[in-house]
Amino acid sequence: MGIIDGFIIPLNRALVASFVLTRQEQDAAPSFCYSYYGRAPGQVLFLLICLTLICCFSAVDAIAADSNTSLVRTVQGHSGAVSALVFSGDGQFVATGSIDGSIKVWQAGDGKLLHQLGDNLEVTALAFSPESDRLAAAVKNKAKEYIVQIWDFNREKVRDTIEGHNQQVNAVKYSDDGKIIATASGDTTVRTWNARNGRSFSTFTTSKNDVLTLDWSPVGQVIVSGESWEFTIRLWDEEKGALIKSLTGHTDWVNATRFTNDGLKIISASKDGSVRYWDVASGKEEKKIREWWWGEINDLVLSRDGKYMAAASEKGGVIVWYQESGKLLDVLDGDTGKIVAVTISPDGRMLVSGDSKGQLRFWTFPGTGTGASLLALAEKHDQGSKKIPENKPEAVKWYRLASEKGVTHAMRRLGEMYETGDGIDKDSTEALQWFEKAAEAGDADAQFVLGNRYALGDGVPLNGTVAEEWWGRAAAQGHENAKLKLENKYTSVEGGGVDEEKVKWLTGSAEAGDVEAQKALGEIFRKGNKDIPKSYTKSVMWYRKAAKQGDLDAQYAIAESYATGLGSPESPRDAMKWFHKAAEEGHTPSQYRYALGLEEGTGTDQSFSDAALWYRKAASQGFGPAQMALGRLFQKGQGVDKSATEALLWFRQAAESGEVEVMYDVGRMYAQGVGTQKNPALAAKWLLAGAQHGVVAAQYEIGLMYSRGDGVTKDEARAVKWFKAAAAQGGAKAQYEYGLALLNGLGVDVAQKEAVSWFQKAAAQGDAEAGYQLGRCYLEGLGVDQSDSLALKWLTTAAGQENSEARYLLGQIHETGKHAKKDLEDAIKWHTLAAKQGHAEAQYRLGVINNDGIGVTKSAKEAAVWFAKSAQQGLSDAEYALGMAYANGEGVKKNLKSAVEWLLKASDQGNVSAIYYLGVLHATGKGVGQDYAKALKYWVTSAKKGDVRSLYFLGYMYETGTGVPRNLADARKLYEKAAELGDVYAHQTMTGLAE
Repeated sequence: MGIIDGFIIPLNRALVASFVLTRQEQDAAPSFCYSYYGRAPGQVLFLLICLTLICCFSAVDAIAADSNTSLVRTVQGHSGAVSALVFSGDGQFVATGSIDGSIKVWQAGDGKLLHQLGDNLEVTALAFSPESDRLAAAVKNKAKEYIVQIWDFNREKVRDTIEGHNQQVNAVKYSDDGKIIATASGDTTVRTWNARNGRSFSTFTTSKNDVLTLDWSPVGQVIVSGESWEFTIRLWDEEKGALIKSLTGHTDWVNATRFTNDGLKIISASKDGSVRYWDVASGKEEKKIREWWWGEINDLVLSRDGKYMAAASEKGGVIVWYQESGKLLDVLDGDTGKIVAVTISPDGRMLVSGDSKGQLRFWTFPGTGTGASLLALAEKHDQGSKKIPENKPEAVKWYRLASEKGVTHAMRRLGEMYETGDGIDKDSTEALQWFEKAAEAGDADAQFVLGNRYALGDGVPLNGTVAEEWWGRAAAQGHENAKLKLENKYTSVEGGGVDEEKVKWLTGSAEAGDVEAQKALGEIFRKGNKDIPKSYTKSVMWYRKAAKQGDLDAQYAIAESYATGLGSPESPRDAMKWFHKAAEEGHTPSQYRYALGLEEGTGTDQSFSDAALWYRKAASQGFGPAQMALGRLFQKGQGVDKSATEALLWFRQAAESGEVEVMYDVGRMYAQGVGTQKNPALAAKWLLAGAQHGVVAAQYEIGLMYSRGDGVTKDEARAVKWFKAAAAQGGAKAQYEYGLALLNGLGVDVAQKEAVSWFQKAAAQGDAEAGYQLGRCYLEGLGVDQSDSLALKWLTTAAGQENSEARYLLGQIHETGKHAKKDLEDAIKWHTLAAKQGHAEAQYRLGVINNDGIGVTKSAKEAAVWFAKSAQQGLSDAEYALGMAYANGEGVKKNLKSAVEWLLKASDQGNVSAIYYLGVLHATGKGVGQDYAKALKYWVTSAKKGDVRSLYFLGYMYETGTGVPRNLADARKLYEKAAELGDVYAHQTMTGLAE
């Protein structure tokens, strides 16, 4: 910073350079660079001298920084290539190594050299201990031994030495707890060592490959390594000392392997120029990113928070991506040699790179620096280049952050992007706010734009006086167009609403060729007001004049007039012609509308492939509707290869762009694992976002997730809140769920009458579940007067809609004759329909009906079929019945082993009869080894549940001393209890004992 005449101004290169530009160059440069608010020539010269001196004296680095705003300093660290580069865990130090013979430790904050360690060492790898008090260095020493030295670097003293490798050690790393050191070597091994005493733990051997890289998993003692000749990645279990799996796919040496923070994925980088993502569980390659200009990737590092990754490339500088998506964040150029190593500070605010000429470059991590660096990052994504593709939404993000730091250019550019819908939804109000911020901060171009706005009444009250004020402020900074406006004043009118006088002034400007005035008139006549009658014909006339001058918004308006027939003869073909014209010039809404016409075949031949092409153009600029439409094409496979993954990618971008409707689709895809792995938490996030924007389907789905605790903490009250919101908007499923909550008091007070009203609303829309619940309410008199006839009406309706619960209940009603005339034929019909839908209780009842011959010819075989279907769904009564069928050979071949299996399943669910019969089997030794102790245990359990038979047999065991010590008193008590419950045999036995 420099202080001149009491003003504190930033010392930037643009300002210095502006004073040595030619006059012609100055005219093309930002006005602030050469006017400095109209200071006198002597002051300007003094400023130039001060700036030059300050810039010279501040050049403390060995090599001057280039124009990259993220570059902090460049240091000639070594005389040879930087072979190792690592930050300490506390972020205070950077350690570097080289084949030049030394290890160096630098102060991270100012790049000051603190320690130079060792002598005549060829350094190949470095690693700080987790406590940052030790530095492990893989070296080749004077004796040409390949060792790992453990340095107390503050004392510049070697504390321990690890020996055992017989070839170069390419990688070294401490485990997270600091207890183990892992090394990878050209001797084809990965080894682990006790970090305290250097004792060898495990040795993992590959076939014939140099092992080049390794990393520890954050989950468990697992190591990943990468190799040379076979290009293989391997996972090793350090605790078991075994190979877990091998991953293949790279076509050249694997130079880096890194675990993601959750340990579920590996990211690798290779000499083949690619970065690949691997699923740890399956070992499958999930994604590959690669660009021709990278060359080889020599090193790869992830930020501590896992959000970013950076790579050292042979030709492309330092490349920085978003880790999860693999999308490019920035490219840091400027190194004179190829980049061979890179590291990121623990706090994520600094990045250091090392090149083949021994230079170290300290960078502010992209997106964390000054306003100028944020602006530069935004402009990279806004303008695009051969290295960074144009990404308008990403540009918007960084312009916004730069604006928060007071960068006026960023504010103005945001205004322009909102004005045109360039990378963001078009929003004139938002555009105006950004133009005003930039203008108030002194941006001449924004001041000029505001002048135009007030002159035309564009989003602000039409006010010529205010317009001239803004043009005047811009003109004072040398803005030529503002000067022209002030000279002509043909659009300057007094403030107030749009009336005939204002239209007259605008007409003069428009007839003189002012495009903005022409568009303003087009909008005025399109809307109309109490003073200006609406006229689509006049509107189109003025829009057409602007369109002919190449204004894209006006061309879009003309296209709309042909599409709607308002102001022009309705002509889909002419509409498409104008949409196409504007689309070719990059007008995003026109690209979308042209694609829509191609998709629907409106005004042109239908072509899904061409539609996909134009949707993609608009979508890549962040236009939400196009992103959503492109996702639909991928979802259906129309014009593109069907791909749920691509569909989700575009749906998510559309959702992030604010397209409310598609938030539900994104949520459902994450919930179902369509196009991605199932992720309930992300599903809940997007469904909740859609719900908050009023999407009925999303409100219903997030209600279900809260009711189940799926992806969110279970919360019945929140579930009810969203069911109610969706129900109020007419969602039938939500009306049913809200009614159910009211009926049962789930997350809300019981209100049976209100529940019935919601069931009625849902049932009227054809919801079968609501019809079933309505039938139950009438059947049981819940919230309504009991009515068999209305109950049967609603149950029959729901059954006709294939509701299995309604069909089963009708079967029960007609089987028992309660609430309706007993009719076994109807009972069997409804039970069969429900059973075929998989209704377990209905399947069991059909088993009973066939087993007992109720209304049908008795058939144990048919009964066993239905018992089996029901038992396989876990119905305990069916499990017991099937077990007894196997025990007795009824309908199935007798099989005591199968009998015991099914009886055990039933007993696990507390089925008393199954527990009792297992006691019988163990007492008799049928299907199991005879075991009176187990028989006793089963019968005690079933007796406690009220089984009379068990009481009797327990009495018998105590009477006879079978499996227990003989005890007639206990036997008598058991017989008495069984007799009280009506067991005749117990009564007779008890009488015999008494005699």
